[in-house]
Amino acid sequence: MTDHATMPGTKADPGVLVLEFRHTHRLIDPSEEGVQTWRVDITADDKTIGSLRATRGLYWKADNLCERMADEQSFLALVAEQLLGPEGKFSPEFEDFVDMASSVLVVDELDIAAPWNDPWIIAGLAASVIDRLTDNQFAVVFPHAASHGTGAALLAEAATLLSAEPFSEDLLIVDTALASPEEAAHRVRERLRDRARYGGSDPWNEDFEDWDEEGEEGEEVLTARTRAVLRLALQDL
Repeated sequence: MTDHATMPGTKADPGVLVLEFRHTHRLIDPSEEGVQTWRVDITADDKTIGSLRATRGLYWKADNLCERMADEQSFLALVAEQLLGPEGKFSPEFEDFVDMASSVLVVDELDIAAPWNDPWIIAGLAASVIDRLTDNQFAVVFPHAASHGTGAALLAEAATLLSAEPFSEDLLIVDTALASPEEAAHRVRERLRDRARYGGSDPWNEDFEDWDEEGEEGEEVLTARTRAVLRLALQDL
């Protein structure tokens, strides 16, 4: 499964990024049921510039989802410890926290080169992963603290842009049953489209140069940044 973006650009232009989803599964291995892991490779202009891991924990497919996720070690084991009980059922705290989640998607192990290590770009990547691997009954879990694996601090910033809420000192959760994460993902995509349109420059940045030529004397000209802000405001309305 590949997500292509074709717009050429310079700098950290999200228009040149491509996501390649890789997943393998043994056909009749019961030990793999319930936990499905994707490696998402990130490329720019046909060069690999990073990767992340996305793991689905499907409560209805695993005999004991807690044990299955704990077997994977690392951040997945921490997620299992905090969201699930020893018998594999979701904890009361988690069920109170989300609206109707029956499965989880854990996003971690981000590794990405500069200048692509930008929270808005990572939020866009995460939004694409969420779109492709979840429905409206998932809780998407991100690391909260920078100590939990590679790229955790960037993932935490991206999760915040996607309206994640803190579940604990370790976990941030996006509830896909709610409208706010989808609205946040839309805002992220619009900002990245604007950045791609201007060749990697951010029209929201105060340092962004005015690309418009000056109008005739006495004529008021909208800057590129102002047009971007007005367009997003109109879309929100």
